[in-house]
Amino acid sequence: MIVQRMNVNAKKGRILELIEFLKEDRKRGGYNYRLYQSNLGTFDQVSIELEFDDLAAHEKFWAEWNALPETPAFFKKWDELTKSGGTNEIWSLIE
Repeated sequence: MIVQRMNVNAKKGRILELIEFLKEDRKRGGYNYRLYQSNLGTFDQVSIELEFDDLAAHEKFWAEWNALPETPAFFKKWDELTKSGGTNEIWSLIE
């Protein structure tokens, strides 16, 4: 199993709007991911975690997601709410 963790920073004053946007996207998309909000550390940061059986499943998911007709609108709103930068990590489960 692998976990993809994306850490993104909301624009000033937009963290709650970003969280609500991601919650709605999660419902709409028919897929599940975990959301985390920083309590200590970087301010206005959200982490998104998705699990996949392997890298092939990860690549298939993102290819299909990027092909959805709703994806351009998602990115338009995403860009309104987030700062550029952040991190995108892939973790392998050891045990």
